[in-house]
Amino acid sequence: MTTIQFIERDCRAEFAIVPIENWNRVAPLIEDLDDEALFDQAKAADDGLHCQSLRLMLSWPARTQYAPGANIAISLRTR
Repeated sequence: MTTIQFIERDCRAEFAIVPIENWNRVAPLIEDLDDEALFDQAKAADDGLHCQSLRLMLSWPARTQYAPGANIAISLRTR
């Protein structure tokens, strides 16, 4: 038989102490749910730009920028 102990605060169950066998079964499921929640947050915040330097360049006012060490120029437009 599995015994779960509850710790109460202000007459309400605040914590549960579970046998390690139970914890070892549910811990991976909890981690998966956390991963899914983080993925959903990242997906919702995705603005389509995946290059931090491009994101910064697009936020600057219109002018021609030269990439250091490269032979290209990027013309930026104002918003």
